[in-house]
Amino acid sequence: MRIWLLCVYFTSFAWAANLQKCSGTGPLRSSVPVCYFGETSGEAVLVKILSFDSLEHAGQMELRAAGASKVACESTFTQEGQAIQVRQLCLPSSVSAVNVSYCSDQDALRLDASVEGDLVEMSLRLLPNCQ
Repeated sequence: MRIWLLCVYFTSFAWAANLQKCSGTGPLRSSVPVCYFGETSGEAVLVKILSFDSLEHAGQMELRAAGASKVACESTFTQEGQAIQVRQLCLPSSVSAVNVSYCSDQDALRLDASVEGDLVEMSLRLLPNCQ
């Protein structure tokens, strides 16, 4: 199975996530850069928030994945409540209906995607050092 969330791959249909609760509707951190990281089945995903304007609820992020495929791209986004709307999706044909949520109470990202018809969920946790 592959999931490509703006450049994110997963490669196992047997993947089971240990997702944390996602609550809160606060804005992303405005002190940047800030990074969120998750991994499973030999795949690693890093989302680096490069900029975020809390008044405009908009910013720029860098997305990286390593594992079966190594990828990297940047995209602009907006935030409304928990929903993160990414402007430029770079997805393979096997992935559709990608959603990104910001869980402000946990300071984490949640990724949901339909991969070849299956729902895939992943939690990305805050990294203490984003350099």
